[in-house]
Amino acid sequence: MYPLVIYQGNGRWRAPRNFHDLIAPLPTVLAPFVPRFTYALHDICARTNAEIKGAVLTRLVQLAMR
Repeated sequence: MYPLVIYQGNGRWRAPRNFHDLIAPLPTVLAPFVPRFTYALHDICARTNAEIKGAVLTRLVQLAMR
């Protein structure tokens, strides 16, 4: 499993990168059952079309979808 977020919104990504921090407030009794990981973030909102076209990420996504 590879947790990945590809974001293309109007502003920069502002959500926490730690999964535990996404669930707020996290009850102490549930904390052991919530996975402890971060996710890979690819914020493409600040990139131009030319930058994205040749990016390795684009090729990887196409391969993964195939």
